[in-house]
Amino acid sequence: MVRYVRQGGRLELQFRKPVNRMPVYAYSGVPEAVFSAFMASSSMGNFYTRRIKDKYRAVLIG
Repeated sequence: MVRYVRQGGRLELQFRKPVNRMPVYAYSGVPEAVFSAFMASSSMGNFYTRRIKDKYRAVLIG
């Protein structure tokens, strides 16, 4: 599951894996345009690796 939320005045992109034991990360500062492109991408995994991972601050939230 992927969620885009506004929290504390900032935007966060959250990834929640379907397995209960998998970690959940929030990526702070992801622009809405990047999120929209991510959701429209034919390969979310490739998009994530190229345009989100290591480019935005990630925090383990669960």
